[in-house]
Amino acid sequence: MTTPTARLDPTDNRTFRRVLGTFPTGVVAVTANTVADGPVGMVIGSFTSISIDPPLVAFSPSKTSTSWPKIHCSRHFAVSILSEDQQAVCAAIASKSPDKLRQAAPRDGKRSNAPLVGGALAWIECEVGAIHDAGDHWIVVARVLEFDIGPADKPLIFFKGEYSHIST
Repeated sequence: MTTPTARLDPTDNRTFRRVLGTFPTGVVAVTANTVADGPVGMVIGSFTSISIDPPLVAFSPSKTSTSWPKIHCSRHFAVSILSEDQQAVCAAIASKSPDKLRQAAPRDGKRSNAPLVGGALAWIECEVGAIHDAGDHWIVVARVLEFDIGPADKPLIFFKGEYSHIST
């Protein structure tokens, strides 16, 4: 076991990001259909399950996100768990392009009417629940309305600042 040699420097954001990057995360697309803007979406690496009974999930959008306020106003959204072959789809959804969901081959969700990304590992349709202030992000806890498993078998993983793969 190694002993940490550096002391915590709360202003050292670069090192903190590198430390956090050593924890692999799955990559999801959070999408909604809005009245004013039509389909909107964003990419999130901070998605987690919260509860099985009742079914709850959470994610943390940045406070600077331009997509999150639109998704929040729609009250219903979908989470598409991206598969390892969807790096280009991920990049498109993360872009500022007005038609960023076009490449995602979406279909509308059953309960949320939110776009579900075609070819994803799984889909979870949700309703916004509680929102908590968390520094430069929000923590959004959502009620699960519907879910399904897709055809893909391996997730898109982000690790140490880049996409990665798992082997089985």
